[in-house]
Amino acid sequence: MPKNMTPGRPYTIAMVGLNDAEINLYGEVVQSRPVDWWTGQPMGGNFICVDEFLRDLEELSTKDNITVHINSVGGDFYAGLAIYNRLRNLSASITTINDGLAASAGSIIFMAGDKRKMHAGSNL
Repeated sequence: MPKNMTPGRPYTIAMVGLNDAEINLYGEVVQSRPVDWWTGQPMGGNFICVDEFLRDLEELSTKDNITVHINSVGGDFYAGLAIYNRLRNLSASITTINDGLAASAGSIIFMAGDKRKMHAGSNL
């Protein structure tokens, strides 16, 4: 887990310099946070909720370069596609880096990069 990640938050967005940003996506991609059917309470876990993430991504609309680190078991296809589309519609140059696993919806997000990199031992 990158040092700026906090437990319970599956993604971070950090400004790096004036025109660059870095995103770490470390979790399962979902439309909305799953709830326990018995208690109705939100379930714990590393869930990247698409609406929350897309809202936070808006702050990067003026950046020139964005690096996206991914380690995801995947998740909801349509949520991954929404993130892919939003990243592709940004004017920034996007670099995606697979830090471990980019399966299912994670692989869709990985493909949003203009440049794509995989670390040794990555599965894609």
